[in-house]
Amino acid sequence: MPSGSSGRLAFWAAIAAVVAPFAAGTTLGAIRFVSDALDPLLITILRMGIGAMVLLPLALVFARGWPRGRDFWVIIGFGVLMFGVSQWLVSASLTYTSAARGGILASTVPFMTLAIAASLRAEQLT
Repeated sequence: MPSGSSGRLAFWAAIAAVVAPFAAGTTLGAIRFVSDALDPLLITILRMGIGAMVLLPLALVFARGWPRGRDFWVIIGFGVLMFGVSQWLVSASLTYTSAARGGILASTVPFMTLAIAASLRAEQLT
């Protein structure tokens, strides 16, 4: 392992980069496995509810401050879109396709985001 603080950070970043796709693939496989037996909305509520039960106490203990005013509602709106609507669509879509195809699509999302940002001239391809 490289020495120093930046070396440790690079090491843990590499570990996270390796573990994240496995976690995402496992999640897609598990959703596909239960998608015939459970409603996509129930799957989403269970996934996000369990995550909230784990993370909310930590956020309440360690939060340095909460967004105020309009920022609070913008964050709530994006949260509903990302962790509600988006995850429900993933669960619903896996009813109609395989986990492998869902995984392939999910792995291309960063590239699609970059392509859209580049086409809107918000990001440069490098």
